[in-house]
Amino acid sequence: VPVAVTIHSCVLSWWEAVKNEQAPISWDMYRWHIKTGIQSADFITAPTKSMLNVAEKFYGPFRSQRVIYNGRDRDLFQPRQKKKFIFSMGRLWDEAKNIKLLVEAAKFINYQVFIAGEFEEKSLNNLPSNVTLLGKLTQHEIAQWLSEAWIYALPAKYEPFGYSFVEAAFSGCTLIGGDIPSLHEVWNEAMIYTQTNNAAQLAGLINQLMDNETYLSEMGKQAYNHAMNHYALEQMAYEYFKLYKRITTIKSNLLQH
Repeated sequence: VPVAVTIHSCVLSWWEAVKNEQAPISWDMYRWHIKTGIQSADFITAPTKSMLNVAEKFYGPFRSQRVIYNGRDRDLFQPRQKKKFIFSMGRLWDEAKNIKLLVEAAKFINYQVFIAGEFEEKSLNNLPSNVTLLGKLTQHEIAQWLSEAWIYALPAKYEPFGYSFVEAAFSGCTLIGGDIPSLHEVWNEAMIYTQTNNAAQLAGLINQLMDNETYLSEMGKQAYNHAMNHYALEQMAYEYFKLYKRITTIKSNLLQH
């Protein structure tokens, strides 16, 4: 049976990006199991070149490989009249998402910051007064928040693709992301990038953007158009369909001979 494996993320690449060091030897068994499974596949895909390159470094070489960018159903999200607040979402305890940097920056941000996602009770301690933790939301609730947010901010240290940015783009938000290779690859000039360790810079960037509604509107439209052109669900499905057809044909020809 033909086997295709998609590598969306992994512990070893997460550790390197977030901790800035190699994963400890306690993860060697993990590395072995993942590599064994991946090496048995006929074809490897990843949602970005950045993720594919790092995966091949840890688990390669691969027999056959290609990038298939993720897609999202654009009909689930729509822009509405924007309001001057910042929205973000992700697990607060996940160092990769780096939402703690946004919380730290909020002390210097002149606008309300709303954050959706799982959090521990201790996260509520010493929150800046302009930060509201919304907890885990439904897809419909997320779409509602995104539709009204001027800015979607996630200063991620590690994001192999970043579905939430696509959802925000389909909602007409201006995107602020971490200055990392994968996000540059996915968004090019349709995103505004921030250092992943500088709360003051992030706050200054947000305040400056909020004072320029014309530019906010332009960046929101640019993100929307970029997502429409590259990350529609139908496009991703079609690319996987072509891949499945290709590997089943190759496998069938090999079996016949």
